[in-house]
Amino acid sequence: MSLTTTFIKAETKDYVLTNGAFEQANELLTEAYSRINCPLGSYIFDKNFGSNIPLWINTRVRLTATVIINEINRTLTPLIDSGRATLIQIKVNSILLNGFACTINITDNNQKVWTLPINYLAGT
Repeated sequence: MSLTTTFIKAETKDYVLTNGAFEQANELLTEAYSRINCPLGSYIFDKNFGSNIPLWINTRVRLTATVIINEINRTLTPLIDSGRATLIQIKVNSILLNGFACTINITDNNQKVWTLPINYLAGT
């Protein structure tokens, strides 16, 4: 059995309502989304929570697939360290001068794969 929590849809950056109730999803997706979108060091209760990714967008940072994958892996390592995820796979779909889009597959400890799309392309 996997834990569920209120789901934030990465594409819309908002909660999802179904028949007037908040949609639930695997907690790994919500935590992964939060860790990636929270600027590193800005969460007062844990200065190691978050990533550098929000700081890169619309700045003059040279983004490569390797840089993006390494940062997402560093950011999501606590999910594996805590034993809640067994594998994290990242596919970078596109890179522009100041943004990127990728798909992250997170395998939970029940071997179910959860997909999290991340879109930091300009205009989104």
